[in-house]
Amino acid sequence: MKEWKILEKHLPESIYVRTYELRMDLLRAVIVGAAGTPYHDELFFFDIVFPSDYPNQPPNISYLSRGYHMNPNLYIDGYVCFSLINIWSGNWMERWNSKTSTILQLLVSIQGLVLNAQPYFNEPDRENYIKDEYFRERGEFILSAVNAYGNGNATAGHYQVNHPPSSRVHNSAQFQNNSKKMFVELEMLS
Repeated sequence: MKEWKILEKHLPESIYVRTYELRMDLLRAVIVGAAGTPYHDELFFFDIVFPSDYPNQPPNISYLSRGYHMNPNLYIDGYVCFSLINIWSGNWMERWNSKTSTILQLLVSIQGLVLNAQPYFNEPDRENYIKDEYFRERGEFILSAVNAYGNGNATAGHYQVNHPPSSRVHNSAQFQNNSKKMFVELEMLS
């Protein structure tokens, strides 16, 4: 119920979830591919199963591929390769933390880190310098987007340079505050 309340309050407009009345351990999520990515407006379905010792263990997640291998992290057989669910050996900050990790974090991370503009860079054997180059090239855009989210001038996932702000759904105050903090941190790194 705690997770559901977080989702009700903070779920971006491009991610949808459905629970099952008789099976509180199941959840289906649909993530809409973001603008500016090869997945723009595509629908990605995921089934999530909460283990009996959740949140001590991450949820089990399966991608409904419909027979397509659309991303290096999403396999035809439903396998999702992602460090947050402890599948890929990322550093401790990238792995599931029973005290702080949430389903919202998982879904937003999949949308932003897996279903991104250059999925080729998600390949595990790609060198870090290639990823760093990607962020160097897009740094100004990323900073502008995070700043717009923090100031309430763009809806998460729908930022475009020189376009009027979206009026469909506003970001929550917490999301805006987090974006403002992130903007300051990113600006110091640039």
